[in-house]
Amino acid sequence: YQVNGFSVLSGLFVQITNEQNIPLGSGWNMISSYIEPIDPLVENIFAPVVSYINIMKNGIGQIYVPAYNINQIVNWNPNSGYLINMTTQTSVEMNGYKIVPESHPVPLASGWNLIPYLRDNPMSAPFALAGLGTNLVIAKNNEGGVYVPAWGINTIGYMNAGYGYYIYVTATDNLIYPANSAGKATAGENLTPLPKHLIPSMNKTGNSATLLISIDAENGTEVGIYNTNAELIGSGYVQDGVVAANIWGDNSYTDNIDGAVVGEVLTAKLYNPTTNSYNSLLLSSIVELNNNLELDAISYSENAVYSAKGSTIADEVIGFSINNTPNPVSNSTTFEFSLPNDGNAEILIYNIRGDEVGRIRLDGYSAGLHSVVFNTDNLSNGSYNVVLRSGSNNVSTIMMIVK
Repeated sequence: YQVNGFSVLSGLFVQITNEQNIPLGSGWNMISSYIEPIDPLVENIFAPVVSYINIMKNGIGQIYVPAYNINQIVNWNPNSGYLINMTTQTSVEMNGYKIVPESHPVPLASGWNLIPYLRDNPMSAPFALAGLGTNLVIAKNNEGGVYVPAWGINTIGYMNAGYGYYIYVTATDNLIYPANSAGKATAGENLTPLPKHLIPSMNKTGNSATLLISIDAENGTEVGIYNTNAELIGSGYVQDGVVAANIWGDNSYTDNIDGAVVGEVLTAKLYNPTTNSYNSLLLSSIVELNNNLELDAISYSENAVYSAKGSTIADEVIGFSINNTPNPVSNSTTFEFSLPNDGNAEILIYNIRGDEVGRIRLDGYSAGLHSVVFNTDNLSNGSYNVVLRSGSNNVSTIMMIVK
């Protein structure tokens, strides 16, 4: 018979070996194993797939790059998850002794940790990580799913064997998973839907951040996150007034810029699939939660977790619109605006607190398209709401200042 992975024969305990097949997709993967390998040397474990490996790294920055004979990782650590970039889809087999999850604490440092999943069957993230209590700020997977207990958001769903996860904790701790016999447990009502309409062209870039937004918007609307080229690089589903938008950062193993770069200022839009319409979002009360920093705008940083309040800005009306180029702005920008009728108008600029910081009077303009230059030397970096007003009509846009 067996006791905790040992076979009992004539009063002697003989440890049983097990195998686990870990899938590896093309590009970036976040992996782990519930097996403690007999031969822990990384070079030997991955020898069958070594020709497909670009780079492998652990949560403390050590790397394995076979093409350059670099192995700072040396031995596989069952207490760690790993990021690995592959040239093709394949799998690797782990041979060794099966870990008893409830008897194997995973030590966590304060801040970010790249962790393993030590159970041999799926379990919903809230159940699997329940032992961390309020110490857990966020968990995220390689697909862009997140679990944020304080916000009631779970787009990870189930944690699965063979996969690794990033988690952020506020203090040192030990993660102890429930026993394999505890079963799957259900994600239940804690499962938050994923976006169905706003799907970025990039994914699994090995580099991401998270934006948490409280917003007065209908369930099923979606938030899109855009870079300075107006490309969709992240999205989230609105449910019960909150949304978690995963933001993809640039993939270091592609030649093109296919995600946000460090320091890039990002903007947001709300999409309503019922009306097939977009509204720009003004983000205010922005805080980078990892460092508790108040920000004027979302400036991309890898693994950052931002919280913000979102408020919608009216869509452009036909014949009555405003935008500015360039945007983001360094020193000056050109407002391009159209008026449906002859008459007077004005452009008003507000900061994220709602204070008026600029005004341009537009007297005696004819109907049609016009432009005016605006100097931003006296304004600080951040997000501004620009309102074109004519009579009782108003239309808005977002201006970003980055100096």
